[in-house]
Amino acid sequence: MRCYRPEDNRVAGFGWMAPREIVGGILEAILWIITSLISFIFMLTRPDRRTLHDLVAGTVVLHDPNRVLAR
Repeated sequence: MRCYRPEDNRVAGFGWMAPREIVGGILEAILWIITSLISFIFMLTRPDRRTLHDLVAGTVVLHDPNRVLAR
């Protein structure tokens, strides 16, 4: 699995992953039941399956078993 930035057409680096994890983690820690429920609803209803963490960082999680995006 990789976090990919469609705007840049590349794998998300530390600069994009830090806000994804920090801001998403803080929101989830403070309002864990609400943010978890919203993320779950987003995952089920959005055609791109993006959750709150992905929307904060502008990333998409992709399945990459052959490590094509690691190059």
